[in-house]
Amino acid sequence: LSIAAVTRAAFAQRHTAPWLRTGIPSPQNLGPEVVSLVTTLAADARRIDREWAETAISQVGERPYVELVALVATMAIIDAFAEAIGLAPIALPGSGSDAEPVEIALDYEVGDIGGYVAMRTPWTDANVGRALTASPSGNSLYRDLAAACYHDGQFYDLEWDRPLSRPQTEVLATAVSAANECFY
Repeated sequence: LSIAAVTRAAFAQRHTAPWLRTGIPSPQNLGPEVVSLVTTLAADARRIDREWAETAISQVGERPYVELVALVATMAIIDAFAEAIGLAPIALPGSGSDAEPVEIALDYEVGDIGGYVAMRTPWTDANVGRALTASPSGNSLYRDLAAACYHDGQFYDLEWDRPLSRPQTEVLATAVSAANECFY
């Protein structure tokens, strides 16, 4: 919940210069490095390069970093959707759990394929999904939500019965990705 709160505050100010942003929480349970990392992921994606990623990963660890990316990306989808349809963001629950993180064993191989983090090998889907494979729960959360918003499980179907044609959907997705400075 703390990560979600920081993400929401930073994402809402993504069009504001970093030095003019106010009200981004600094929960004690996250620490300043994590708050800074989450803020950059949510509001300053254009700053993310290999050097930045390596520094962030050295501060929190590779799999926690991937988990943070998944959580921030998921919150961004939820809040961007609410913003796009003119609704206020949904309220976050009032309190969270103090449970310790649990590392889930991977049942597949990951390796360095030239990205910023180890990714599943082999992989045939888009790299944006592959980048989260070191965090199975984060990847599942992100991909399920993205699928519901983007293609509702019909992405690979040859029949496309959506209001927009498949090429129109891809052009729109590309324009949105470019506007949001998506790494992929």
